[in-house]
Amino acid sequence: MRAKEAIATLILVLVVCLSSVPVRGEELLSTSDQGLSFDEEIILSQEEQDWLAEGHVVRIRIGQWMPFMIIDDEENVSGISVDYIEGIFNKYDIQYEWVVDRYSFTDALGEIRDKGSIDMMPTVAITEERMTYMLFTDIYISSPWVIFTQNEEFISSLEDLRGKTVAVPEGYVITDLIQEDYPDIELKVISGGNMGGNCLQLLSTGQVDAYVGNLTVGSYIINTRGYNNVKVAAPTEYGNHENAMGIRSDWPELVSIINKELETVDESERNNLYSQWMSVRYEHGIRLFDIIKWSFLAFIAVGVGFFFFYRRNRRLKRLSMTDQMTGLFNHGAIFEILNTEITASKRYGEPLTILLFDIDDFKRINDQYGHAEGDKVIKNIAESLKQAVRESDFVGRYGGEEFLVITPRNTAESATGIYWRFVESINKLYNEGDFIVTASCGIAEYNGQDIDDFIKLVDKRLYEAKAKGKNCFVAS
Repeated sequence: MRAKEAIATLILVLVVCLSSVPVRGEELLSTSDQGLSFDEEIILSQEEQDWLAEGHVVRIRIGQWMPFMIIDDEENVSGISVDYIEGIFNKYDIQYEWVVDRYSFTDALGEIRDKGSIDMMPTVAITEERMTYMLFTDIYISSPWVIFTQNEEFISSLEDLRGKTVAVPEGYVITDLIQEDYPDIELKVISGGNMGGNCLQLLSTGQVDAYVGNLTVGSYIINTRGYNNVKVAAPTEYGNHENAMGIRSDWPELVSIINKELETVDESERNNLYSQWMSVRYEHGIRLFDIIKWSFLAFIAVGVGFFFFYRRNRRLKRLSMTDQMTGLFNHGAIFEILNTEITASKRYGEPLTILLFDIDDFKRINDQYGHAEGDKVIKNIAESLKQAVRESDFVGRYGGEEFLVITPRNTAESATGIYWRFVESINKLYNEGDFIVTASCGIAEYNGQDIDDFIKLVDKRLYEAKAKGKNCFVAS
């Protein structure tokens, strides 16, 4: 962790530690009086509009993870993540139902993987393994991983916890990291609902020596439950707990709709939302000192959280845009890039050309040589395309065996060079014996049409190339 990150986190930890005072009244209450507006007009693609018209009911797993997801005694749902989802879904009349505390975090991941009873999870950390079976929105929640201990304990890092018992939540990335890096820390893995709350309860009652968890979640629970013997002891070396929304793999349209709306939320709106949920209201009386103290704490927590958020969001956003097999942009990402390049082409009057490739007779390759060899062909096609394009071009896996190349500031005539360089590259790999691999290609230059008509045009030309006998391109 870089020095300035460590300093920022230590400042936050110091503020939390100094703020441990007894809670008056029965319970701290948090409210979100004003939700996010999401009133900016967004242009939806035809695919997104079609998905909305299909009338899906999105089943959303809700677990107790305050203040992002809060379930009261009557199973009413609220919280920061809930505000995001309700704001976006209500704007587009997307039907949804909360699946409240029926599945553990790990079980819910399995339901999404198997396309079972869960379609969406409001908060999930992006990992390469999870990307094989679910889609992710952009990162929208970020808060440091920290160590919680009882007040009398002095812990400066995870090194000090060797040989001690530490509570951690089941299924979280942090749990795997600690198991791998600190095998001599005895982990007490907590499953079920409200894992953070249960971990802190074990710590407060002395059943474990420490708890490693999310700073925002832990601070909220400490103060709503009145755990006055618990403090934030130190940061970890693992940076921030960053979360996106996780969605079933066959709904890329929902992911792109949510991402478009997330991009409209500016920093002041995020800060206001966090401040509303992190503010403190007492059942019996209010002390001005407490209001100032917790407002300051919320301000610092949000500020430091966004410091880490903006630093690491680009890397994880790139992961969520990547096709895992080929390393190319995935369908949703390449479509968004095309939309951006169309806007630039209109604004600056520069040419824009796209090429749509399709592997010829790919089913025959799978049937004759097996799916493992078919996957290898797809990877080799992707590599050949990357070698054929310019540095300023974009390559994406558009479908199963379809690939889209976006070449800005390039005419259709000039773009044919990409096709020939690709053919030269792929012929070096498959030019002997019966195992011949070829691809057909459609080429289209932008002429002012909307994005869906542009795609239809290049798709039509790909079809014409197939009709001509395959292993060729059609550009006009």
